Amino acid sequence: FDRKIVGSRIGYLHIIYTSIIIFGFCPTTHWVYLHGGLSNSHVANWLGDIFVLYGLIGLAFFFYVTLIPERLYPGAFDLVGCSHQWWHIFILSAMVFWQRAGVDLLSFYRMHESSCRDSISPLLGNSSAVYL
Repeated sequence: FDRKIVGSRIGYLHIIYTSIIIFGFCPTTHWVYLHGGLSNSHVANWLGDIFVLYGLIGLAFFFYVTLIPERLYPGAFDLVGCSHQWWHIFILSAMVFWQRAGVDLLSFYRMHESSCRDSISPLLGNSSAVYL
């Protein structure tokens, strides 16, 4: 995986990471479809959290690939502030955010027992929906 594409810093490992990220959108798209699209209140409330998660991961990937800031100021970020540390900060932020969002969602489901059923009730004609 250390091989690079001719004439660039981007290697095959970067392509694999990008492919995994792209495939992450497939279940999200399927979930939006199963719930009747963006007009569903459950989708509208939860989709923003998914975008925040992908944004944080995207920022981490940006620092990982570009090697900013040490590429701009060589030697200035050898101990503190290097791209690898920024990568860790953004990945940790994404994990903490996602854990908090999941706890909030489960808390909502526990307080409103009919919310799972109500979020898919418009989908009774959709054969791929899972009924609770």
